[in-house]
Amino acid sequence: MKRLFLTVVASFSVCSLFAQNGSYERYIESIRTNNPAIIALDKELEAQLKGNRTDIAPEDPEAEIAYFLKRNVSFEMNVAQSIDFPTVYINKAKLARLSDDKSRTEYLANLKLVMEEAEQLYVNAVYYNRKLSFVKRNMENAKRLQEYYEKGLESGNVSVLEKNKIEALFLDIATQYRLTEGQRSSNLEAIKNINGGIAIDIPDTLYPAYQVGNVDDFIEHASSIDYDIKLAAIDTLIAQRQIKLSRSEWLPGFKIGYRLNMEEKNPTNGIIAGISIPLWKNTNKVRYAKLSKSASLARGASVRSTVMTNLQSLKNDYLSYMASLDEYHEFMKRTNNVELINKALDAGNISILEYFVELNMWYDISERIMELEKEAALIASKMSLYYRM
Repeated sequence: MKRLFLTVVASFSVCSLFAQNGSYERYIESIRTNNPAIIALDKELEAQLKGNRTDIAPEDPEAEIAYFLKRNVSFEMNVAQSIDFPTVYINKAKLARLSDDKSRTEYLANLKLVMEEAEQLYVNAVYYNRKLSFVKRNMENAKRLQEYYEKGLESGNVSVLEKNKIEALFLDIATQYRLTEGQRSSNLEAIKNINGGIAIDIPDTLYPAYQVGNVDDFIEHASSIDYDIKLAAIDTLIAQRQIKLSRSEWLPGFKIGYRLNMEEKNPTNGIIAGISIPLWKNTNKVRYAKLSKSASLARGASVRSTVMTNLQSLKNDYLSYMASLDEYHEFMKRTNNVELINKALDAGNISILEYFVELNMWYDISERIMELEKEAALIASKMSLYYRM
């Protein structure tokens, strides 16, 4: 069952709910360029890649000069270089490459977290824009109701109950508008913060057309590229390579060099050659590496289980919201909309109280749809990241 978030239209509005727009693309590009956390991540990755290449080369050569005070112009110079068994350097180089893979994967995982926050703030911004537009429309309908109330007041056909309901409606709408304005401002301030202090105005009332691909294949696709699973797998590979390195460090090392003895009457020179036999330095290293591998395998299994559970929940939530939006959409097509309710009131087919009841029902359903749309957009934004990583 191929489901695209773009194809689902479930809204009280006559316009499309989802659309591609340049504003969203510019927003994402701006966050990617200006976000302080991402800038720090870029620098940290550069530093880590350099750091992964340290301690790979052989130890520094040693040079010493011995001067004999009781001899006539006599000194001795030694220059020597210690070298581990060649497999040590091979394993260290492979460990460095694995560390590079881990550093890049950690970078992408942290980048994804920042972009998830940016996506959430964008969806919230669109939601608040939609809600403000909705509340303004409610205000217009409330004014219509007030006009009928005033006419009824002149004719003496308005009860105290109707008066109280109308006043409560105005109070509720005014409160909604004030709270939504405050939430919108706070959200824009949060966007400014993650954009490095640069304000971004988001006028959009349409959510981005998030691509979630084939929902039936989502879990398999997402798990194959999930960064947490990849990091666990890399840790296991590092542990396996560490075992090989520890074993190779038990092989003997070598020492070569040059020796010059400048005695006054008989100067001599020669080659230094030696071998180092590991006896104590590497004690328990192999066992530690094996235990680390076992721990990384267990941790990897745990991480994969958690990720698969989260992905399944994400998919289930997405399908549930889509199904609910479809049902509400069908319901709204079958029932009276606010324009028809207004016409009925103008024609005198319904009373003010009946109008009030119908209008409140329409408000409640419309607000529920807006909430479902927002939650569906948030879930779709998370799912779509697995197709954009």
